[in-house]
Amino acid sequence: MTSDYRYEHILGDAERQRISYLLLTNKKPINYISSKFGLSKRFLTHLYINLQKTTRTDLGSKTEPYYTDEMDYGRTPEYKWSELSANEIKDYI
Repeated sequence: MTSDYRYEHILGDAERQRISYLLLTNKKPINYISSKFGLSKRFLTHLYINLQKTTRTDLGSKTEPYYTDEMDYGRTPEYKWSELSANEIKDYI
């Protein structure tokens, strides 16, 4: 069984999050993670490189509900430029 198959189909979400946490925080060496989860060192190295490339984005959240009336559920919400937060405006520009 290959490491990528094992990672995608055998391991659960909690285990995958734990692996990402251990890799990114350098709490445990790759040898330990490899033996504990049954993944190859080469796979973990590539996973670590890909994890470093990703960045978290936080646009904040709306304070008002998307819909004020039940009949509006089928309609796409429309926003005015003045209603967007500073983070949303920065990302659209």
